[in-house]
Amino acid sequence: MEGSDKVLEGSELRLTCKAEGPSTPTEIEWFINGKRIGREQDYLSIRSFSTPTDHRYTSELTISRSQKDNTATYYCRSIPYSDVERKTVVVSKTLEVTTTERPDVRPVVLDRTSSDPETVCKMPQQTGSCRAYFQRWFYDVETKRCRQFVYGGCNGNSNNFETKKDCMDYCQRDEPTPDVTVVTDVTDVCLLKEEPGNCRANFQRYYYNAQQGQCLPFTYGGCDGNSNNFETAQDCNDYCRTEDICKQPQVVGPCRAGLTRYYYDSATMACRQFFYGGCQGNLNNFGSLEYCQQKCASHGAVDTPRTKAVCTLNPDAGTCRGYNISWYYDSTVERCQRFVWTGCEGNGNRFSTEDECIGYCGPSVDTVVTPAPTQSTGDVCTMPSDRGTRCREYEIFWYHDSSQGGCTRFYYGGCGGNDNRFTSQAECEQRCVNRPAEDSVVVRPSGDGNVVLANRGSTAILECYAPGSASSWYRDGYYLTSDSRFHIHNNGTLVIRDISDDIIGNYACRIADGNNIPRIQRYEVKLKDSILYTGDNKVPLSILQAPPTISVGPGDNAYLHCQAFGTPKPTVAWTHESSPVYSGARNVVFNNGTLMVTSVIERDTGNYKCTAENGVDSPVFREVQLLIARDIVAKIQSHSGTIMEGETARLSCDVSGYPTPSVTWQKEGVPVTSGSGKVYIQGNTLVVPRVGIDDSGLYACIADNAVGSARDLTYLQVKPMSHREKCVNTMSKMKCRLIVSANLCGHRMFSRRCCESCRQAGLLIK
Repeated sequence: MEGSDKVLEGSELRLTCKAEGPSTPTEIEWFINGKRIGREQDYLSIRSFSTPTDHRYTSELTISRSQKDNTATYYCRSIPYSDVERKTVVVSKTLEVTTTERPDVRPVVLDRTSSDPETVCKMPQQTGSCRAYFQRWFYDVETKRCRQFVYGGCNGNSNNFETKKDCMDYCQRDEPTPDVTVVTDVTDVCLLKEEPGNCRANFQRYYYNAQQGQCLPFTYGGCDGNSNNFETAQDCNDYCRTEDICKQPQVVGPCRAGLTRYYYDSATMACRQFFYGGCQGNLNNFGSLEYCQQKCASHGAVDTPRTKAVCTLNPDAGTCRGYNISWYYDSTVERCQRFVWTGCEGNGNRFSTEDECIGYCGPSVDTVVTPAPTQSTGDVCTMPSDRGTRCREYEIFWYHDSSQGGCTRFYYGGCGGNDNRFTSQAECEQRCVNRPAEDSVVVRPSGDGNVVLANRGSTAILECYAPGSASSWYRDGYYLTSDSRFHIHNNGTLVIRDISDDIIGNYACRIADGNNIPRIQRYEVKLKDSILYTGDNKVPLSILQAPPTISVGPGDNAYLHCQAFGTPKPTVAWTHESSPVYSGARNVVFNNGTLMVTSVIERDTGNYKCTAENGVDSPVFREVQLLIARDIVAKIQSHSGTIMEGETARLSCDVSGYPTPSVTWQKEGVPVTSGSGKVYIQGNTLVVPRVGIDDSGLYACIADNAVGSARDLTYLQVKPMSHREKCVNTMSKMKCRLIVSANLCGHRMFSRRCCESCRQAGLLIK
């Protein structure tokens, strides 16, 4: 953020914030002391413009005539990348803080020991009794560091320096290098909680959060507080981060940027990918896999570059709660399949696209062997669908329905369940429907061969291994000999190079074993792209199911999913209330079909429809309803809980939520209304004048809107007035008459001073 941090009162305050990213940011939001600034503010102006050529967005905040009240910490945040910058600006009548020599500023101390650093530097921080605003430094013996504080301008003590350098020169000049034994004190300091102090300044500081293992920002008031208080994140890290960064936990952070990063998992001794939110992370956060491996290699085994061995691993969804369609190589069927990756951990058999998966695991040498008997499926295919009972995710999987003899979709919660659960229909059918015959080694009838799917230009190896027997190969009935495209090894294996349209066809290996009948092994070689859209390999057009209603808070980002599958690859288009939705302004349509609506406002709500089409199948669509909602909160303000008979009771209820909720009251479960004459309601406050014993009971504040409701309860006890209490007027009769006529007997002060008059008027029950 650009701009001056000291501004003369009455002059212009101007701050400039620039954001950039992979694509041009769509907006920059401004905040003052953490509260969002709307463009409708009359005392300031916000001017924004973008430069698409370098993916940059610039926003400028201007206050033409700054006032002292404009002293604050200003924040700017880019949308959608959620990068945050901040600057503390002080508006004063003079730009230069009055600087006098230290002997004049500090109080004169008669005790000669006050000039001794051993004494001065052990004095506690002292703000003084005046209310000026001077930034000063004091030496903290607890942390053995110079720290900043706000000096009021008078009194105080000698542990008060104008600059950090003065403080260090005075108190740290003879400070020995700390021993390793200081770690115990460091640990104590870094375990302290965040403490803003009792003053009202606004300093950006950092404290160490021991639970999260990271340094976090907080606002320091300028006085009091504790030693877990650092001027910069670097100071905090240097002091409290004594542990190795490779042992810190993975921290996603509260923001939603979704940046691809890597962290070192000390449990598995491997670098793992995760999605970083963009703010409040820790140091175990690397921009590349290679840097993670380089930084943490000394801690044990780290992930080595991916090898072909990963292509035999089972798909691993990971342990987070994200929803990312990825690809893995299924070595049992020799093809790439979709699966849902949760966003972190998992294994190396995971690719972002089918082409990447095929390019890495789809062998340039397609090896085909005589099929062996399949493993017994046991009772897996006869198990019922099991969603699991502990987790509540919304994921589509497939299970084999033994009653129908086919594979059906179901919703999986994310953990638990049984083994009758497959990531795709093809995987389910391969396991439970299309089971290969166990005697596939014997002679096959004509046309009943093994299908070999090969990439164009690749090499296929067809095995025909029969020790002690003579073998010969035929292509479409013609005898084959070795040449530039075909090579027959001595063990009977046939190698086919540079596969193309003129190579595909039916291949047969004839095994002659003396006087026995020759055995025949048949293969059919096909190009993958030639069968992509036909027969059993065609993938029908579909959209993965997702929640039909999405609710977000006002100003939040909404993500509407439309994961479309099919062959050819489908395209996705969105409409909002029948009007087309395109990327730009506040909407972003990602390549996977997901629509992100940034900073949702009222006009963004309604029906959204995504349509997927690929030019082969009929278009398919799904609809989703976008709502703005914020959880309702109801809280009755604290009160004493007891009240004297004859006084006035007031119960106030603070509510929040979106849409704005309405408030009603109940007593012992019965609605309370204003029309009874006994009570009345002012806004969200219930007023009961001249309470009696029967007004004691349980009161409920109920806040509700079209989305939901919330309530808070409190108990009110009415204490009867003691008959022993002397009830007389201590004020003149004239004044007591005025109090009675003004109906003020419900107030404790007046009811006691005019007790007799109030009782005679029937306004005070004795």
